[in-house]
Amino acid sequence: MQCSTTFSGTALIDQLHSIDKMAVEAARAWVTRKTRHEFDPDAMYELRWQTEEDSPTWSGYADLHVHIMTDFELMDMERDYRRQHNLPQRRPWESPMFLAAMGRSDGRR
Repeated sequence: MQCSTTFSGTALIDQLHSIDKMAVEAARAWVTRKTRHEFDPDAMYELRWQTEEDSPTWSGYADLHVHIMTDFELMDMERDYRRQHNLPQRRPWESPMFLAAMGRSDGRR
């Protein structure tokens, strides 16, 4: 079974700094290596790992996959968030919740 979590680029760097004790430049380089894309502070990053793995740091996971979320994934995440919090679905005139992160992925996994 897989587990996952999401972070904005800025929040991911903060996580890597506080949990993994990485300097900002090292954290950006780590994200770039994992995604094979230049670091984007406004993008939403999804981290996936196997439930069998347990590490106190993000960099300690052997099979951790990091990717920039696609627009479709962001819209799905917004729908799930609204459903879980009993909020109405977004109305056509409302901005998507993750508008700043949209258009940043080329769609590859």
